[in-house]
Amino acid sequence: MTRGKQRAGKPGRRREHDTNTIATAKQRMAELGIVREEDLLEYCRDPRADRSKRAKACVAAAVLLGRAAIPVLSPLATDDNSGVVWGAANGLALVGSRRVTGSLMRFLGISKVEAHRHAAMSALGSIGDPRAEQCLVDVLLNQNESEGMRQWAAEALKGVHRRDRGSSALIKALRDPSPSVRWSVLTTLGCVGDRSALGVVREYLSDQAVVPGLDPEEATVAFAAGIAVDNLTRMATPARRRASPPRNPELA
Repeated sequence: MTRGKQRAGKPGRRREHDTNTIATAKQRMAELGIVREEDLLEYCRDPRADRSKRAKACVAAAVLLGRAAIPVLSPLATDDNSGVVWGAANGLALVGSRRVTGSLMRFLGISKVEAHRHAAMSALGSIGDPRAEQCLVDVLLNQNESEGMRQWAAEALKGVHRRDRGSSALIKALRDPSPSVRWSVLTTLGCVGDRSALGVVREYLSDQAVVPGLDPEEATVAFAAGIAVDNLTRMATPARRRASPPRNPELA
């Protein structure tokens, strides 16, 4: 997601969103019985309201209020007991402000709930602040983290890693015993790696380990290596794909 132009008269108030996104947010607001955009924030904070509805309100508030929603969404996204971590984190990702990078990084380090830490990493990847790179690398290289957490750290690095920083940490992560993690690291290298990684990536063209849950044609580590080799060889700058949080059933 790229940063849009700021609206005249309210500098920095919100990211620009397409008309469909705005229409969906307003529809959510109407479904919740909320008339004024400002009242969305009170609904987000209301612990008596249904959690799934609060989560939807968080996303709608992010779209319609932009940075004005940060003081409410940031505490909700970084509190294991808020009940709406996912919705608030998704909202912060939509706002895209680097003001929340520090609080999300701290939450990633202290939260005891893996799903919530996952939400924080996804938001960091979407926001794209390079300051988050080291904390994501720390998760990626930590074998005490779960396979899923390491994989999502690799995905989130697509949004924050810069080519000019080199690829040593990502190359090191290719030694991970998990095919899923290696697959994600290779796809990240293909997006944001530099040419120095090309030789190492080629070594994985023969890695036939299968990643569960993927299309059979794309499920081997070798497939991801092939795509990465193509990208690194061309050195054409692919569209920098920000990490997308997994679908949250509460927001469907």
